[in-house]
Amino acid sequence: MTTDRLLLVTHVAIRKIDGNYYIDDQTCKGLVRWCENFEQTTYAGIELNDDSVQNFASAQWQSVAELPCASRLDIIALPRAYGVGQFVSQYSRTRALLAAEIARSRYLCFTLGCLVGDWAALAAVEARKQGRPYGVWLDRIEHEVIRSDLATMPFARRMKETVSLPMIERYHRSLIQDSSTALLQGMDKSKH
Repeated sequence: MTTDRLLLVTHVAIRKIDGNYYIDDQTCKGLVRWCENFEQTTYAGIELNDDSVQNFASAQWQSVAELPCASRLDIIALPRAYGVGQFVSQYSRTRALLAAEIARSRYLCFTLGCLVGDWAALAAVEARKQGRPYGVWLDRIEHEVIRSDLATMPFARRMKETVSLPMIERYHRSLIQDSSTALLQGMDKSKH
């Protein structure tokens, strides 16, 4: 285990262009701050494929290699697997990768998001299995965001999300309760 290695597992999009990783400029600014405080940082996000890049047209992509902390920053591009079939096919390989990264990192922080394709939540499950303390980092309460958007969703998706909401809520509540630290930010306008 590296004495001062931080592992961050997120849902942030990562692009690979000509062998170099690119992340949005806001996240890059955050990575520079993380690297100021840790000897080595490993950052895992979701690799965009050609079909999904168009959803991020407004992003200001920045090369990770050009960051002042690039020599102390490792990037892991996790597969985009938000469909059940994709998630199942990538599960074993990704869990093994996350298990190895957790074992070699002293500090662990995971941003929880959804149910299927949520590698950060899977990392929290793996950290729990390894008996390792971990932190969770939430910008928003995903099940509440989904619940507030239900009325605008097409019927089939609304039914799928309605069924999955209680599972997401229980899953995340369990991971948050078992975490040693919770970084909670954002403004919650819910009635709860």
